[in-house]
This record gives sequence, structure tokens and C-alpha cells, in this order.
Amino acid sequence: MKTIITVIIALTMLLPVSCCTKEVLRENMDEDTRRRSYAQTIIAFRSNAMFLADPQRTGVYNTRGLHKLTGVKWKFKTEGSVASSPSVSKGVVCCGSYDNNLYALDCETGRLKWKFKTGKGVFSSPAVTEDIVYVGSYDQKIYAVDSETGKEKWSFATGNIITSSPVVIGEIVYFTSGDKNMYALDSETGKEIWRYAAASQISSPAISNGMAYFSSTEGALYAVDISTGKLEWKCEMGEGGHPPAIYDGIAYVGGRDGHLYAIDAAKGRVKWKFKVDGQYLSAPAVMGDTAFFGGSDQVGFGRPLQQQGFIYAVNINTGKEKWRSKKLDGGFSAPTIADGVIYFGCFDNHLYALDMLTGRELWKFRAGGSIHASPAIADGIVYFSSYDTHIYALHGE
Repeated sequence: MKTIITVIIALTMLLPVSCCTKEVLRENMDEDTRRRSYAQTIIAFRSNAMFLADPQRTGVYNTRGLHKLTGVKWKFKTEGSVASSPSVSKGVVCCGSYDNNLYALDCETGRLKWKFKTGKGVFSSPAVTEDIVYVGSYDQKIYAVDSETGKEKWSFATGNIITSSPVVIGEIVYFTSGDKNMYALDSETGKEIWRYAAASQISSPAISNGMAYFSSTEGALYAVDISTGKLEWKCEMGEGGHPPAIYDGIAYVGGRDGHLYAIDAAKGRVKWKFKVDGQYLSAPAVMGDTAFFGGSDQVGFGRPLQQQGFIYAVNINTGKEKWRSKKLDGGFSAPTIADGVIYFGCFDNHLYALDMLTGRELWKFRAGGSIHASPAIADGIVYFSSYDTHIYALHGE
């Protein structure tokens, strides 16, 4: 039976969110349904076993970080390039590969616990609950896999590839597909509850306060009610593709017009936007009064690499730059944060760690290929994947 995580919620958080720019109004919604929807998205999660650490996609891991690198604890070779971000839960690392497999590895040794074969490559980053791993595949299906045995519990077919990383809230799994739909499925059975059709390709969803947020390639940020699947608002921005980070009532999202946007999560209005020296932005990580993200000067995966850019720190109250890193070669993964350190992969084959207050480089590690996936951190170990076909665990102090 699925473990239900109990939470205490202030009564004020149970009230409906006001939205002044609604394009679709919520009608005929039962109040108990509304309250359950809101309660589910302010759950105090016991683990960070999903892409970018939490349903809001803030990228913050509440664990001991890695300030000084000693070296490789272990590395595991798959049979294909790896761009899936690892998820860590109960001593097991789950990560997909372009060799069509989802892998479960022992955190301590890197030894294979099990692998699950899909029909095509796995770019999606898994979401892990108490007993199930959820992951999408290029074979157009999302899978629910038993976390102990690696056996399939169910699968659900969409109309295109799934690179989206799922979010599980309560008894519902949310994800998007290359068929331009966002889906809500029963997490136990895989039965469809609703779907929302967007106008173009859409990012992985972030979920907060009963709403799902995702950016789109036609240049918009969407907010969809997770209890009904109806559009709440749609805000025009630069071409998107990365999930937003939702933090303290604001959605932070990068557009391919070279701007980081801060958008009121309730009203869908732009509060400010920040221009980088380039065009392409990673998804942001947000903590305290700062958003951290990468910005590079060329879109795409050039061979040889031709992108150059910076990691930026921007004050979320003012929209002003606090610092930027030294110039780096290549594009960037979405950064993650743990214990005062920012971690990110780069297309120059390096994983970097920066001091979050100053942007000073603390250490870097060279892999055998470019690093497109965001690292995960747990108990002082940094887990990441690379196009060199390996999944890594780094340790130190």
C-alpha cells in the first residue's frame, strides 16, 4: 500500500488562489476536491527522488553537500549515452540510458540491482515513490516499475516520445509528452484521469499550490489546475522548453530569447525579466533571494562545441545580477544546490561546483563526455550521468 505522507496545512493555504488573468475559469469544482488538490502540493516530502529535487523544481537538495572533491566513489557503464538525471531513494540510484534501459544501482557500491528494458532510449529522469519508479521513454510510453524487483506494474502509451520527467503528487502522476499533451494518470493503475492539449511542445511540469506549470516552444508559460486539467492562465514569453522553478509564489523560467522571466504564479503577469549575454538558458535553481541558471550564446549541440556562457546569480526581489561565473565553454545542465554549493554539468565534459554566495569555483571533475543532465546530491555524494555512457558517484568532504 502506498505510504501517505501527513501534513499540517494552515487554513489560509486551503483558500482558492486568486487569478486576475484567467483564460479558463474553474467551474463546478467540489470544495473538498479543491482542498485535497492544494494539500497535495504542499506536502513535506521525505526525499528528493525526482528531477530537480522537488515538485516545484527548485533544484534544492536538503542534504550534506560536497565542498572538496576527493574523486570517483564509483562509476557504472551503460551501453549508451546518458542524459537522464539520477534520482536517489532508500540507498538506490535510478537513472535511464539511451541503451533503452532504466537502471537501479546501489548507492554505496554502484553495483546493478536491476535494469528494466523499454522499447527505446530513456532521456526522462525518474520519479521514485515509496515502492514505484515512474519514467518516460522514447518509445512513447510512461512506465511504472516496482522499485524492489524492477518488474513492470503498468505502462501508458502517448502519441509521441516522452522526455518529460514525471511528478507524483498523492495518488496521481503528472507528465508531458511530445504529443503536446500534459497527462494526469492514476499512479496505481495507469488509468488516465485527464489530459490538457497545449499549442506546441511543452516542458516537464512543475507543481505548486494545486497548479501545474510548464513552458512551451511557441513562447508561453502555462498554468493548469491539477484537479480539473483546465487552463488557469497563459503568459506570453520567449520560446521555452525547460521547466520553471516555482518559489514563494513566483515562477522563474528561461526563454530562448535570452531572458530569465519572473512571473506571478497566481496571476500570470511578468514581474521582471533579466537578459543574459546570449540566447539559451538552462532551467533555474532557486534558494533564498537568488535564482541560479546558465546562459550560453548558441542553441544546440554543436560538434565541435561552440557555445560559451556563464552561470548567473540574480536577486529574485530586484531582477538584478548578483554575480556571474567565469566564462565557460559549452551549454549547461540545470544547476542544483546543496549545502551552500551549486552543482552543474557542462557540455565541455566537466561537472562544476561553485560557492553559491560568490560564484567562486570550488572544484571541477572531467568526465569522458558532455554532461547534459542535472546532478543529484545525497549525504555528501554527487550523482550524475554523462554522454560517455557512465553514471558517476563523486565523494570528498
